[in-house]
Amino acid sequence: MSFSSLSIGASALYAAQRAVEVAANNVANANNAGYTRQRVTIQSSVPTYGTAGLRGDGDRGTGVTVMDVSRLRDRLADVSYRSEAGVSGAASARSDTLGRAESVLGTYADGAPESLSNFITAWDQLSTNPSDAAARNSVLTAGKQIADTINGAQQQLDAVTHEVSLRVGDDVGELNGLLSSVASLNFEIVKAGSSERQPNDLLDQRDVALDRISTLTGARIDAQPDGSVNISIGSTALVSGITAQSLTASTTDPVTVSLGGSPLSVAGEIGGYVATAAVDLPSYRSQLDALAVGLRDVVNAVHRQGTGTDGSTGLDFFTGTDSSDFAVNPNLTPAGVAASQSGAAADGNNALAISGALRTTVAVNSQTIGDALNAFGAKIGQASADAARNAKTASASLTSAQATRASADGVSVDEEMVDLLKYQHSYEAASKVISIADGMLDTLINNMIR
Repeated sequence: MSFSSLSIGASALYAAQRAVEVAANNVANANNAGYTRQRVTIQSSVPTYGTAGLRGDGDRGTGVTVMDVSRLRDRLADVSYRSEAGVSGAASARSDTLGRAESVLGTYADGAPESLSNFITAWDQLSTNPSDAAARNSVLTAGKQIADTINGAQQQLDAVTHEVSLRVGDDVGELNGLLSSVASLNFEIVKAGSSERQPNDLLDQRDVALDRISTLTGARIDAQPDGSVNISIGSTALVSGITAQSLTASTTDPVTVSLGGSPLSVAGEIGGYVATAAVDLPSYRSQLDALAVGLRDVVNAVHRQGTGTDGSTGLDFFTGTDSSDFAVNPNLTPAGVAASQSGAAADGNNALAISGALRTTVAVNSQTIGDALNAFGAKIGQASADAARNAKTASASLTSAQATRASADGVSVDEEMVDLLKYQHSYEAASKVISIADGMLDTLINNMIR
């Protein structure tokens, strides 16, 4: 009998105790979304050689050694999740922006056709009573109403574009902080690895940052042999070892993201906002401008040919170059409204010609003004619905990827309870080994002396 039995028992006690600590830590972090389940790795200690020359007296076990406390992290699940995160981030950003555009332009889409109808009706009524001052004022009022509707839509679009630029600025600010954090964590993780420590908590912190970076940018993440990670977009490095770059975002039109003064093509949430601000919103603005110009030209072309009750002729009814400054001619008085073709006070044929032109003249993209207004409203609604559907699909894919990753990385409280019981029994068994060894040594030392 030797003291080795006590040493073996002690190693078993330590291994069971360490395993209980890890299982308890897993349970404590069961609801921590950024935590990765950990497991103790143990193996037999280095055995001692048997006594030389004695047949059958082989190597003797010396107990158990805790080798490592590792994270149960699935890298392929990480890659899949982060890929879906970038797609979902872009789709969500586009859906948010177009949904916002639809909400602010909803009033326009509903009200512009009605304003146009009122405008046409006002010209019809003036054609039947061209000398009526009230009818002339009604035409001017209806014209101002539709001009205000178009101006308001343009201002709302500008407001949405400004909101997008602010969101991009906020996201880029967050991204820069995350990149700096990853570079700092790279340094600490590499240092811990060189000291043969397992920096599980630091790795979890870095993975949380990498998940968010993927959502914001869709960047590529490359693990390095020393434990650090590099982050890049295309051929542009954002993080290389312990060095992080800082991006800048413009807050004016056009909304862009750049690195060192050079534009950077970013995917993810930031890319979704930038693309929407660069393509969808300018497209809406261009259509508004086309509507304003088309309406101006249709009305002015006929109005110039008519004569007002004050004898004026050749006057424009609308002024402006696009939707931002589209307005009723500020110099036009009720008496200057050109309802007459012949100049006679009772002649309302020019007013009738204007209402007819508004109904039938092809003015915007091979459409009449009324058809173009209705098509614009429908296009806004369809684009928003498509974006929302794509965002929902991307979100479902992301949720599936998250569930797959959680099955590998996440904590199962039931499993941890089983492990706790298992290690508890191991601890009790190790304690029994020490108790038996102590009794045997007591017999050997004390009773043999007698």
